[in-house]
Amino acid sequence: QMKVRVARPRIVAAQKVKETEAKDQAALDTLMTDPNNKVNEAEDLVEKTVITHGVVEADGEDDTEVKLAVEQTHQLAVQANVAIKEALALLGQRMVAIKNFS
Repeated sequence: QMKVRVARPRIVAAQKVKETEAKDQAALDTLMTDPNNKVNEAEDLVEKTVITHGVVEADGEDDTEVKLAVEQTHQLAVQANVAIKEALALLGQRMVAIKNFS
């Protein structure tokens, strides 16, 4: 019976630690959802920019097509740049929140 009295508080303490770790992980996951989405959006826009740039190289003979592709490439590059800046800002905010969380 003495072993049970000694082991029980240890088990309860270990369970509390596990519960706290699970809550902390859930909070961290929530904090990182928006930045991850922003990073994915920026990656998609960069990929679209690269693909559109490929069209410019492939359609080098039709001036109208090239001009349109260049304009689209520029617009996508600007959008990608904005998305990257937003993602970096959001990551910075979340890093501060995570430091304060610790």
